[in-house]
Amino acid sequence: MSRWLTFFLGFLGITDVEIVAADGIMGVDGEAKIAAAKDAALKLAA
Repeated sequence: MSRWLTFFLGFLGITDVEIVAADGIMGVDGEAKIAAAKDAALKLAA
């Protein structure tokens, strides 16, 4: 999915894209995975 998303965004002219994976958030240890994804997103925004 991320390859398609980066291709589509590139088609729209958005080329500086960072993907933060948040796979498996509904399973075991989901809250910790959500927190890790939020931390990764905050580091990208800084």
